[in-house]
Amino acid sequence: MAFDFNKLKGLFIVQDPEVPKVENTENTKNEAPSKNSTKKEITQPNISLPAAVDDKIRDTLLQALADNNMEGFDYFEFKQSLATLSKMPLDEATQFKSAFATAATMGITKENLLQSADYYKKVLHKEKEKFDVAVKGQNNANVLKKKEELETLKKVILEKSAQIKRLTDEITSHNEQIEQGNKFVNEAEGKILGTVNNFEASFNSVNGAIEIDIEKIKKHL
Repeated sequence: MAFDFNKLKGLFIVQDPEVPKVENTENTKNEAPSKNSTKKEITQPNISLPAAVDDKIRDTLLQALADNNMEGFDYFEFKQSLATLSKMPLDEATQFKSAFATAATMGITKENLLQSADYYKKVLHKEKEKFDVAVKGQNNANVLKKKEELETLKKVILEKSAQIKRLTDEITSHNEQIEQGNKFVNEAEGKILGTVNNFEASFNSVNGAIEIDIEKIKKHL
């Protein structure tokens, strides 16, 4: 028979104020990314998150315990008796002894209590095994697949980076060739222009001398 969930939940409220607690709000799923979260470089995250009690997860575990409640007086009823006695001005040892005295009237022994507590631990461990299987499935379906995609992208980046380097080297080489070609063209054009100018000057010198002689022949003969 299932144990009353609300009663069971009251017995397992985390009493340690230092244990962090996760609030189950919709806003936590849609938190704005930090300014440093938009880096282009792909880096491996340093996964080191603090452990926190999540209300939803705890309720799921407690519901599993409630659904698997053993018949009769067992660890749960003993814990309920302790919760009642905790409201009285009694030390811890007295609380446990008083709760056990009540349990003993029902034929419960220390071994019975420990066995029932161990039984509920096994129930919890079965829930953990189911959780581990689900996490592994999610990891394989999402995380590992995404990691493979990222590794593929890294290879593509390396290949394209090599192509960019090769093209950059080729462009640098072509620019050097253009620079050398421009230098050659300028020198060649300078030489040709100089030769043309020298030819014109030489031509005019010789041609001018002949024309002068022609004029003198016409004048004197």
